[in-house]
Amino acid sequence: MNVIIHGAQSVAADWDQVKALLEPAAVPERRGRSGVPLPDDHSLRTEVEDLHEVLDQHKNATLVGHSYGGLIALLAAQERDDLEALVLYEPALHVDSAKVASFRHALSRGDRDLALEIMVTEIAGEQQFRDTDPEGWLKAQELLETTSRELATVESFRYQPPKLQVPVTVIVGEHTDHIFGPAARDVVRDTGGTLVTLEGEGHIAHVTNPELLAATIRNGSSTLST
Repeated sequence: MNVIIHGAQSVAADWDQVKALLEPAAVPERRGRSGVPLPDDHSLRTEVEDLHEVLDQHKNATLVGHSYGGLIALLAAQERDDLEALVLYEPALHVDSAKVASFRHALSRGDRDLALEIMVTEIAGEQQFRDTDPEGWLKAQELLETTSRELATVESFRYQPPKLQVPVTVIVGEHTDHIFGPAARDVVRDTGGTLVTLEGEGHIAHVTNPELLAATIRNGSSTLST
């Protein structure tokens, strides 16, 4: 069983193709989606507790966390002893505060188009999709307030070497290694885990190459279980 935790500026449906390839799999929708804003008292602890509720229903799961979901998965995994494996795809353990400040400034001015462009291209390191998917570009702007809250959580997080009872695989994209690689290597160093690079991919391989990402998760989980 695979439990996948999606990242910021993302929804569970973005993982539908990977989910289908990894069945049985569950991709819970995190809070702050579907037009429901995050409550004022929402915190990283809330996210971890939400994940524990899912994992309690799926014992001996392979836990997969992407980006901000990777941070949530890393924290939850330290509090469990019933996971089969932990796979982190470019976990967001820190973020460039100057880029976040630019994102927030654009959002506060009401320039949602620019805010999304900064998030996609500068913070996540991907190509903007305004011209190729204008409807999706507008739809994605609905998540910006939630994304802002989640970026603030990553900004305030201070990484400590994790204490884990589960073997770890950390995945980085070739094109976004300069952004997410340092944190990924910290986790690999501190856990004795395995680092895997997705050649030709970046931060959203679940969209751009779901077959490769699913195979990497499956192979990592199989290797760890032996």
